[in-house]
Amino acid sequence: MRYGPQNLVNGDAVILPLGNTIQWRLQVNGFSGSWKSITVGDPCELNVSETDYCISEIQIPDGAEVDIRYSVQNLVNGALVALPVGNTIQWRITVDGSTSSWNSMVVESGNCVIAYP
Repeated sequence: MRYGPQNLVNGDAVILPLGNTIQWRLQVNGFSGSWKSITVGDPCELNVSETDYCISEIQIPDGAEVDIRYSVQNLVNGALVALPVGNTIQWRITVDGSTSSWNSMVVESGNCVIAYP
């Protein structure tokens, strides 16, 4: 939450003044989503929807590993990782001791597979 409590997780509760507009964003695996605004009412819930993040599946050859820059490392085939929509991530693959250069990918809702031919 901008200028408020940080690192809130599912089920946390905070007290906010009625009528104020607050901004919040999703943070997951080292990445932050875009800021969203909500006017505090009664009740007031900060709901993260499936359009805010994507569960990325790693599709690479067996024995290979993927690293996501500034995030999770050593991901193997079939691994799942949550990423906020709208971020550009960089990833690389290591196969048989050889590591690729960094590849870029924009995280989009419903289409965020990290695949290597």
